[in-house]
Amino acid sequence: MSQRPNVLFLMSDQHNAGSMGCAGHPNVRTPNLDRLAESGVRFTRAYCNNPICSPSRISYVSGQYPHTHRVVGNNNFEFQDRNPATLGATLRRHGYQTAMIGKGHMIREWDEEAYEHLRYCDLCDADRRDPRKNHYFKYLIDNGIGDMYEDGSLPRDHEAISRKHAISGLPYEHTNEAYTGRESLEFLQGRDQRRPFFLHMSFERPHPHWMPAAEHADMYDPADIELGPDFMDWWENRWAGRPEFVSKMAANRMGMFETIDELKEALAYHFALVTVIDMEIGRVLDHLRETGELENTIVVYTADHGDFAGDHGIADKNMGIYESIHRVPWMISYPGCPQGQTRDAIIESCSRRWPNLRTSRRPTASMADRSSRRSRAPARVSRGRWLSGTSLVISGGSTPFGQIVTGWSTTPTNLVGRCMTTRLTRMRCAICGMTKRIAGRGWN
Repeated sequence: MSQRPNVLFLMSDQHNAGSMGCAGHPNVRTPNLDRLAESGVRFTRAYCNNPICSPSRISYVSGQYPHTHRVVGNNNFEFQDRNPATLGATLRRHGYQTAMIGKGHMIREWDEEAYEHLRYCDLCDADRRDPRKNHYFKYLIDNGIGDMYEDGSLPRDHEAISRKHAISGLPYEHTNEAYTGRESLEFLQGRDQRRPFFLHMSFERPHPHWMPAAEHADMYDPADIELGPDFMDWWENRWAGRPEFVSKMAANRMGMFETIDELKEALAYHFALVTVIDMEIGRVLDHLRETGELENTIVVYTADHGDFAGDHGIADKNMGIYESIHRVPWMISYPGCPQGQTRDAIIESCSRRWPNLRTSRRPTASMADRSSRRSRAPARVSRGRWLSGTSLVISGGSTPFGQIVTGWSTTPTNLVGRCMTTRLTRMRCAICGMTKRIAGRGWN
């Protein structure tokens, strides 16, 4: 079939790779992501190149490591140059109708070049001179509830500040998730049928604060939440043996939880948001199925980074190079794709996962096999940079790519709080500040 495929690029913010039904979580319900995994391939060892929102997201769309694209913190406002070589810009130039709906948290000039249809939901994407130019915030203002915006800086006396979680004051129809899902459906229903589409549907949560609507707040019973056997790392050992600056970060984030039960209460709200996001994804997938478009659509789901989500007895992110926050969910489905399979090959967010899209052809098994080989002549991208990652294996076996690089820094200039690791199949070498540590596969 010569028809060019549509692309649905689904992303959430701060989703632990294990917090899905298809990943075997004992509590979290994600029926639509499970269905996506059944219709395609789920990668069990996918890693972001930086567990911070902006640098990770920019690696996804640019194909570059953070030390190449130079955004190593949430300082994306400092960059105002163009980039005609991002994924969205490339597809737009090749005739795709492109849209980004939800949280961008990238470089606005890049977004404006890449997407002809933009609907931002997070104030991190707002014009700093006029936050009303943020689409979701303006939507709330137009509905007379602008003062109930919940996804930016909350008032200091807000319940979620002291507890990380609270019941949203917004009816579900006005929440971030409902807005992102509704705007995505409206784009698909009104799009130009003569062109293929590329829709980057990006949810702002389950990034804290964890504030599900009242009708979803009791979705999970905290008493039923199961923590892994490593919960004692915090609740009994207080992260003994970790670098001092990492232990201090954990203590700061966990100070609001005096008991395990309080942590489980917060996780119940966190998992509710995961399930609600899954519900909105399901609405979009159902629409594509009903209109016959799903048969010609490449669907990808991932996250910018993870969350501890109870691993090691803690929650949140920005605490080193742990699997819980560097490993991300990653699955793909397309017509002719192997179905219901998993791959344990190591892949990374700057992997050249879209080689077939750039040729505007439907992916095939043989093309996927050829993409497994590392390119000897890296492709040129904007500002004289190179694409950083390796290409993605979909068909064939689970042969690993060799190695990937992940990094993290507390601030762009803080060498004490800077970590970098090279991950291989059986071990990783981590450099924390000036300290090198080599660990086996079980070090997570």
